[in-house]
This record gives sequence, structure tokens and C-alpha cells, in this order.
Amino acid sequence: MTRLGPIGAMQDDGMVIWFRNTGPAACTPTGTPRVVAASPGQPTVIATAGRMPSYGERSDVAAGGTVFEQVDVPEFCPADPGRSDRGDAVYHSLAISILGGITKKVGGLSLSFPCGMSATPLFVGKPQPTYPANPLVGLVPYLRLPATIKAGSTLHFEVDLSNPGDRPVVLSPCPVYLEHSDIPTKLLYRLDCRTVRSIPAHGQVRYEMEMAIPDAAPLGPAEVFWGLVGASTTTAQGQVLVQ
Repeated sequence: MTRLGPIGAMQDDGMVIWFRNTGPAACTPTGTPRVVAASPGQPTVIATAGRMPSYGERSDVAAGGTVFEQVDVPEFCPADPGRSDRGDAVYHSLAISILGGITKKVGGLSLSFPCGMSATPLFVGKPQPTYPANPLVGLVPYLRLPATIKAGSTLHFEVDLSNPGDRPVVLSPCPVYLEHSDIPTKLLYRLDCRTVRSIPAHGQVRYEMEMAIPDAAPLGPAEVFWGLVGASTTTAQGQVLVQ
């Protein structure tokens, strides 16, 4: 049983209590353990039944595995939204009663209960969701830019999009790309997937690009950037001299 506070919404105080299955077989823990705070001369505080946390679920626990219970101690509540200093009593231990009448104590605490406390049902952590890898992530762009461009004209350049992987990358749905510069200009387009539907393993496709350079573009070196949108692909970057 381990304290891991503060936790919960609004950074409330509390703890997560760990229970280990010491039996020889898997089991499915159910219910909500009874959590009680007691201190000499102070009223006993009993946790109300809370909800299953969004990241938890009821499931089998293998032999040697762990199951959890979260105890929340809110710092704020409708009865005391400003958390006035009322000199709340401090409790230094909790008694947790689980199935079979077994009671365990957690000591070394320093808790007060201006808004009471709640305890969740026993739970195990939900498995993390898995998502298919984005095949565009491995593509590598390279810019081929002219040395100079005149303000008020159209910048024509090329992008080599390489696939260093061992599998072809299918361009479906057809990727969107962003081209922009510090001139400034910023444009979103979609690749031409009518003629090129995939990039073969260890292959490369060259695309022709255009970027309008405004009349008011400052003269001198200008950075040009290109990258696929939402693919976390390394952005290609180059420089052109605006004359």
C-alpha cells in the first residue's frame, strides 16, 4: 500500500493503495474496501463509495499481480469553496478493510477532511490503446531550390520524397503538405496521388512545387520550408535569395 498524493482533479490530496494477489491462482477482486480514518478525540471519517476511475477497470488479477484502490480527499467542495482555515483535525492513519474481514493500516499520513473522502472500487489499470503506425512518418523530404528568385514572381522548386523503409508507403488518403517561408507566405496543398499512389521501398518520388513570392517580399536570403501535415516528418528546409 503506497501513498501517491496529491492526485485527482484539482490536485486533491489522497493516495492509491496497492493490493497484491498472494494466492496461487488468478482472482477477480470486486467491491469497494471500507476506508476509515480515526484519531483520538476526533470524529471517525468513513470514505463514501466513489466511481471507478476512467483509467481503471474490473479484471482478473494473476497470481503475484496487483489491484488498486484510489482514495480521494478533496481540498474544495460546495460546502467550503474557498477552503477557509477552520483548523481541521489532522489524521495520521487509515484503516482499510477488504473482503474476508482483513484490515490493513496505512500510517505516516497527514490528512484533514474538510470535504470528507471517497474510495473507488478495486481496479486494475486499463491497457493503453494502440494505434497503427503512420506510414508517412518514415518519409524523408529534400528540397531542390533555385539560387535566386525575383520578388513578385513564382518560385518553382522540387521536392524529393524518399522512402528509406523496407515496405512501400501507400499514399491513401492522399497526404496534405505545407509549404511556407519567412517572406512570409504559407500554403496548404495535397499531393498529386492520381499518378503516384505509393512510394516503393527504398524509392523516391520527385514533385514539382510552386510558391508565389509577393511583390513586397524583402530582398535578401529567405528560408523555405516544406513538410507533410500530421506526419511528424522531418521538415525539409532550404534557402533562396530574393532579388
